[in-house]
Amino acid sequence: MLIRANASHLPLKDSYFDAVFYVGGINTFEEKELAIREMFRAARMEVKIIIVDEGLDPKLHNTKRRRKLLKQNTLYSSLPPVDEIKKYSNYLRISCPDHTRYDQYSRLQPLRVQRLLGHR
Repeated sequence: MLIRANASHLPLKDSYFDAVFYVGGINTFEEKELAIREMFRAARMEVKIIIVDEGLDPKLHNTKRRRKLLKQNTLYSSLPPVDEIKKYSNYLRISCPDHTRYDQYSRLQPLRVQRLLGHR
């Protein structure tokens, strides 16, 4: 199914999707928390919700490479929407492109991939 709609107000019934895969731009949404709430509302219980967004590996924190990358794309400075997701999910896994895993609720680590399983 392909639809065009406001992510904060999806025109779908509850528990519609067997999975949700979202790529790019979540940190630019004006109503980020509403969009995340809608993802969980429209997904069936216990399905996988995957959110992929821009970010940098925390290992680059104080490096020249990080400063250069931030000049090219300021979205890399965005932190994952962890607080918003925690309101709807009991489980959160955050991964970097190299598949290194970090503490699950750290606000100090801007990362690229967020994977969510299950929801309240």
